[in-house]
Amino acid sequence: MGNHPIAGGFFVRTRQEKMSAKEAKMQKDARLAPMIRKEIGTSANRRLLQRMPAFRAEPDLPERFRSLLGELERVQVDRRHS
Repeated sequence: MGNHPIAGGFFVRTRQEKMSAKEAKMQKDARLAPMIRKEIGTSANRRLLQRMPAFRAEPDLPERFRSLLGELERVQVDRRHS
């Protein structure tokens, strides 16, 4: 495996090497998503995000939306404790 020289000193990858690189990236991406979810879900990160204005509900948010956000929070807490 490796790069193969062509005119002008440039290197190209073979088709198999391109596929291997693509597969490696896909595997890395597949491992990255759960890792990010896990980090975002930590209690320290949740506390940090709750203090940030962009992650707070607007004070004038309609009650229906506040209710839905509360429901979502309860489901997430239940899932963490299951």
